[in-house]
Amino acid sequence: MKTLVRWDPIMEMDRVQRMIDGIFTGPTATVPAGVSLPLDIVDTGEGWVIRAQAAGMTLDQLTVEVTDRMLSIRGQLPSPVQGENHKVLLRELASGEVVRSIRLPRELDPSTVRATLENGLLTVRVDRQAELKPTSRKVEIELATTQALPEGE
Repeated sequence: MKTLVRWDPIMEMDRVQRMIDGIFTGPTATVPAGVSLPLDIVDTGEGWVIRAQAAGMTLDQLTVEVTDRMLSIRGQLPSPVQGENHKVLLRELASGEVVRSIRLPRELDPSTVRATLENGLLTVRVDRQAELKPTSRKVEIELATTQALPEGE
């Protein structure tokens, strides 16, 4: 005896969508290159420290530029070298150009941008403008004298 199954168009569309997704997510799928660099941005009080993952990139493959208040970091992720008879089964490592741009707030001084590369981590530092750097000082508290208020106030 056969069982009668009610047809659900929503479930059928979901099944077809999973089949189509399977075509693109199989073992030969690639993650598209040109994605942005992951960043950490920290406000130190004296300025900003911006860190970007630059693993696999050399100084020749990185540029940091400031135009007006726009800070741009560009990098070239190298393509992995493969042998002539090699067949790629899975490729998740991005390759190609990566770009990240952030607008610097007015409180930062673009002329102070400097960058270092160490162990695959690009660190960019931007100082706060001198007149806007936070200052701290102890404020003396005076004992108020009590005066009688004139009548009617």
